[in-house]
Amino acid sequence: MKPQCIQAVEEHLSKLSGKPEKLTKAAIDRIDSRMYEGAKVLARRDRAAWQGMSPDERTIAIGNWVRDQEQIQADSVARSKLRQIAAISDAANRMNDLAAARKDKPGKWSNALIDVLEGVDNTLRGAEQVAVRGFGDMLKEAKVGGLGVDFGNRRSDAYFSDVVKEIYGQNTGNAGARAFAQKWSDSMEGYRQARNRAGGTVGKLDNYAPQAHDPTVMQRIGKDSWVGFMMKNLDRKQYLSDSGQQLDEASLQGVVDKMYDTLVTDGVNKISLDDQGLAQDVSVGFGSSNIARSLNASHREIHLRDADAVVEYNRQFSDRSLGSSFFSHLNRAARDSAMINELGPNPGMTFATLRDTALKRDSQMPGAVFDGDGSVKGATRGAFSPDAYFRQMANNNNDFTTFDRISSALTAYQAATKLTSTALRAPFQDTPGILLNMADVGQLGNIGTILRTAFSPKEAAQFGIGAEVATLAARQGAERIMTQGRFNIGNAMSRYAQATMKYTLLDTWTNAARRAGQTSHAFALADWSKRGWGKLDDSQRALLNNAGITEQDWAHIVNLPRQSLRGQDIHDVSDVSALGLNPDDSMRLQSRMMGFVRMGGDIVTSEHNLTAQTIMSAGGRTNALTKQVMLFKNAGAIQTAHMLDRLSRKSGSTRVGYVAATAATSLGFGYMALAAQALTNGQNPPPLDDWRTVGRAMAVAGGFAMVQDLITSMYDAVSGDNSGHSSSAVPIFGDLGTLGKIAFTAPTDPSKAGYMAIRFGRQQIAPLNYWYTKAAVDHLFFNDAAEALNPGYQRRLRKYADQKGQQYFYDPSGSLSAPGVGEYTKPLGQ
Repeated sequence: MKPQCIQAVEEHLSKLSGKPEKLTKAAIDRIDSRMYEGAKVLARRDRAAWQGMSPDERTIAIGNWVRDQEQIQADSVARSKLRQIAAISDAANRMNDLAAARKDKPGKWSNALIDVLEGVDNTLRGAEQVAVRGFGDMLKEAKVGGLGVDFGNRRSDAYFSDVVKEIYGQNTGNAGARAFAQKWSDSMEGYRQARNRAGGTVGKLDNYAPQAHDPTVMQRIGKDSWVGFMMKNLDRKQYLSDSGQQLDEASLQGVVDKMYDTLVTDGVNKISLDDQGLAQDVSVGFGSSNIARSLNASHREIHLRDADAVVEYNRQFSDRSLGSSFFSHLNRAARDSAMINELGPNPGMTFATLRDTALKRDSQMPGAVFDGDGSVKGATRGAFSPDAYFRQMANNNNDFTTFDRISSALTAYQAATKLTSTALRAPFQDTPGILLNMADVGQLGNIGTILRTAFSPKEAAQFGIGAEVATLAARQGAERIMTQGRFNIGNAMSRYAQATMKYTLLDTWTNAARRAGQTSHAFALADWSKRGWGKLDDSQRALLNNAGITEQDWAHIVNLPRQSLRGQDIHDVSDVSALGLNPDDSMRLQSRMMGFVRMGGDIVTSEHNLTAQTIMSAGGRTNALTKQVMLFKNAGAIQTAHMLDRLSRKSGSTRVGYVAATAATSLGFGYMALAAQALTNGQNPPPLDDWRTVGRAMAVAGGFAMVQDLITSMYDAVSGDNSGHSSSAVPIFGDLGTLGKIAFTAPTDPSKAGYMAIRFGRQQIAPLNYWYTKAAVDHLFFNDAAEALNPGYQRRLRKYADQKGQQYFYDPSGSLSAPGVGEYTKPLGQ
C-alpha cells in the first residue's frame, strides 16, 4: 500500500472506533494481498475492460471488490457460527437421549457420547455410499476391471482419460465417460454448495477435474522438472498481473516455484513468524479446524491448459491411477459434508463441548470413583475414552513415517501369503453372521429373496446396495507399482495382496455377503417404518440409534414411499428429496438411512465397527507394532463387538436364545468349513464324535479363524512340522522366527533345514497356496521334494491325519490309484 492509502485507511478506522488506529504490518500485508487478488480476479473477468481503465479507476474497482469480499466473508463467518451452535445443540440432545436409555451409574454420559460417535461414524459411511450410487454400474458397463472393479489397468486409464476430456468439453464419443463426467460434476457441485451453506466461500471452477500429486514423486523427479512441466502446461490466461497482462516467464516461474514449495511441504512454507521468531496463526490441534471454510483461502489452484495436461500431470506426478483420484475426491467431499451436518463446521469444537459435558456429569454421579488421570472409572469402552473414538472416526490415526510405510508393506505381504485359503472357509464363516443378522432384524423369512439379491445384484444396485465397491477399489486397487522408473515396494505388496483377494474369489464372496447384510437391513428399515417410533421395540430403536437415526428422523422415514425389490418393500433414499426438507437435512437423512443399510453389510463381513477399530488401532493410533500384532485379528474383534452389541439389546430370555443360536450355527458351518478344507487337501472329513473336531469347528466359524489357526499350530507341533502355521499368531514375527529356526538347524541337519527353507519359500508364493492349487502342488511336487529332504515326511502327514481321526483318500505320495473316499491307500504308519 502507498503511504497515503495507509493514512486514509487509518483515518477511516479511527473515525469508526472513536480512537486513533494504526495498521500493523500484518494488516497492511493482508490488505495488499486482497487488493492484488482483486486485481487478478477483475482482470480475468473482463480483460479488455480492465485494460481500458485508468489507474485510479482500477483502484476504485479493486476497493469495491475487496469491500464486497469482506462482506461475503463476514456473512460466511456468521453462517458458520450459527451452524456450529445448532450442531452442538443437536448433538447434545442426542447424547441426552442416549444417556437416558442407560442405567444410572458413573460413566453413562461418556458411554452415551461414544454411542453418538458410533452413530456419526455409521452416517459418514452411509454418506460415502450415497455418493457413489450409480458409479459402480457405470464402471461395470464400461468393463473397468475383470472379476471386480479395478483401477490399476490400461482400460481404466483410457476410460478416465475420456472422462477428463468430457469434463473439458471434448466429445470423445464415449457415452459412458460422458455420463460419468456429468454425474461426477453434479455431485461435486452439490458438495461445494453444501460446504458454502455451512460458512464456506468456495468458488466454482470451470472444467473441474481432480489433480492428484504425490510429494515423494514430485521430489524424486525434482523441482526443475516439475516447474518445467507446469510452465508448458498451465493455462496462462488464469495467471495475470494487476494490470491485466499475462505474467511474463520470470513472474510466472516465481508463482510456480511457490506452488511446488506449498505442495511438497503441505503448506508449511506459508507459516509466518512474528518478531520473536514464533509461528503465527497456529492450529490448536487435531479435529479443531473449520472444515467448511478450509478451502476458502486455498492458493493451490493449479489451472492446467487442457484435458491432456491433466491426464499427463496425473501420470507423471501421482503414484495412483487416474480413476482413483475421482473417487478419492468424491469420497472426501461426501464425508466432509456429512461431518458438517452431524457435528458442525468445526467437529472438534462440538466433540470437545460434549466430552467436557460428559466428564463433568459423570463426575457428579453418585458413587463416582476417579482414576489417576482424573477420569471416572467406567467412562471408557474397551479401555478407551471418547477421545480415542473421535480420533479414530476423524481419520487422524495415520502415521506416514518411513517406519510405518515399511510396516504397511509388510502387512500387505503377510495378507497376500496368509489369506490364500480364506476364501474356501469364508462362506462358512460368514453364513452364520448372515443368518444371525437376518434374525436380529426380523428378516429370516425373506432368506430366499436376500440370497438371490446377494448373488444377482443388478436390481439391488438401484437402491445403493453394494455401491461402495467402487470406492473400495479406489482406495485399495489403484497403486502404481512403477512410478517414474522407480519400483515402489509398498505398492507392489498392496497389489500382491489384492491379487490374492481377487483370484481366490474372496472379494467376490465378500461382496455377495456384504449385499446380503445390506439387503436384510434395507428390508428391515422399510418394514419397521410401517410403525411409529413408539411402537418399535427397544432393540429396534437401539439399532437405529447406532446408525444415527433419531425419533425426529423416523417421523420423516415413515412418510417415505416404499418401492419393491423382488416383491419386498424397500426405500429408495432418492425419494427423500420429495419430503420438502432443505438440502442439508435431506442429505443428512439420506446418509443416516444408508448408514443403517450399510451397517448390515459391515456386520456380516466383519469390516467395520468403531469400537473394534478403536481397540485394534490402540486408541485410534496406528503404528508398525499394532499393525502386525493385530493382522487377521480384526475380524474376530469386530464380530465380538457386534455380538456384544446384539446382546446388549436383548432381554434376559432372548440373550440365552441368541447365544445358543450362535453356538449352533458356528458348530454346523464350522464343521462344513473343516470338511471343505480337508477335501481340498485329499483328506476325509473329520469325525463328528471327536471333541477336537467340535472345538476346531466352533473356532473356525463366525469370524474367529485366528483361533483355529492357533489350534492348528498346536496340532502341527505334535507332528513336528510347525515351520509355517505358528506364524499365523503374529505373522511377520512368526516368519522371522521360522527363518531363525532354519538358520539354527542348518549346521546340524542341513537336509531338514533345506526342507524347511523350501516349505517357507513356497509359502511366500501365494498362487502355489490358493485353495484350488495347494493340493495339486502338494501331491505333484512338494510332498515328494519334502520326503527327499526330510525322510519320513509323508509318513508323518498320514500319522498326523490319523491323530485327528482323518484319513487320506488321495495319498500324500501323489498316488494315482484313484482310491475311494474313506479308503486308505497305505497301511497306517507307512
